[in-house]
Amino acid sequence: MADRRHAVEFLSRLPQDDPFRVLEEITYWLKQLRDAYGLIPQRALEVVDLFDVTAYPHRSKLVEYFIAVGGRYQNYQAQRAWNTSFHFAHELGAAYRFLIEQYRKRVTGFELLKPMLPMIAGRAMRALESELKWSLLRRGRLDETLWAAAGELYTYAEENGFATESMTLYAGEQTLPGEIPAAQQLSALAAMIDFLRDPQRESEQAELSELLDMRAWQYALASLDERVRGLHGGGDDYLTKPFAFSELLARVQALMRRSGMKDDVTELQIADLKLDVRRRRAERANKPIALQPREFRLLEYLVRHQGQVVTRTMLLEAVWDYHFDPQTNAVDVQISRLRQKIDKDFSPPLLHTVRGVGYMVSADG
Repeated sequence: MADRRHAVEFLSRLPQDDPFRVLEEITYWLKQLRDAYGLIPQRALEVVDLFDVTAYPHRSKLVEYFIAVGGRYQNYQAQRAWNTSFHFAHELGAAYRFLIEQYRKRVTGFELLKPMLPMIAGRAMRALESELKWSLLRRGRLDETLWAAAGELYTYAEENGFATESMTLYAGEQTLPGEIPAAQQLSALAAMIDFLRDPQRESEQAELSELLDMRAWQYALASLDERVRGLHGGGDDYLTKPFAFSELLARVQALMRRSGMKDDVTELQIADLKLDVRRRRAERANKPIALQPREFRLLEYLVRHQGQVVTRTMLLEAVWDYHFDPQTNAVDVQISRLRQKIDKDFSPPLLHTVRGVGYMVSADG
């Protein structure tokens, strides 16, 4: 696959109604790309990026299918969905990491990729995230080799200024992946993703990531001890794998009735800040504010509780769905970004820090 033109021609011949075939063919060519002789770095990146974009809707279909059959490796089609998705994520991540590695080795020509390294690192981490979660769904644990690769990539990003924040991956003295609960590994992985941002892809990547999250977290937290700990930690309900979506919907509706929340609220407002809940849009003083999916959920939760102090734990549970402390500064980072967007060029400030307690949205200061 010499360049983008050849890649486009190749993709145009694939049956777009067969996600298995599309991903299997792309996976094959991603692997061939790393073995190509006389590779031109920028053209290689263009091809990998094109494959990444083209594959997205097909990946989503396989994730939805795998979840629809209970997220289990139980029949041929489910096995094929897992195999196809896992191997695609593996080859995509390997292709992005290969480009970074060639740059690090100072292979001739790859120095031209320097301005694009932050973007490449972000996309490599996204691919590793998918690969790790698919591994968890099949094997019941996060693969240690992949986990080490994620840690190495993030460390490289930190050392070269790609990561927006430094972070501690593990609490206490635990350092080996096998010694750390899968739930805590997933939370650290989510933080790494938050700190290696790829604005061009963030919306679609978040959607696919959350589809996988739904099933991965159930595997990580399915034991009796984890269920009890989650409920004691503040969870209102607990649903383990496998589950029917009708049951999930019924439980969510029951929780909303119990808490007095109304699911028909379409607009929220405080001062001149307005949120369109249905269309996921925000504006202040009639000026649109661009928010990423998690930023919108965070702001929505704060506005729904305007005038009340919201603790960090409450935010972790409501916005991140973590019923334990993941030992990262993800909340603080998101609050800082949100404050820049909704308060920096406006008056009065609405997002306030209550030192030692948490945060509050209020027009009264």
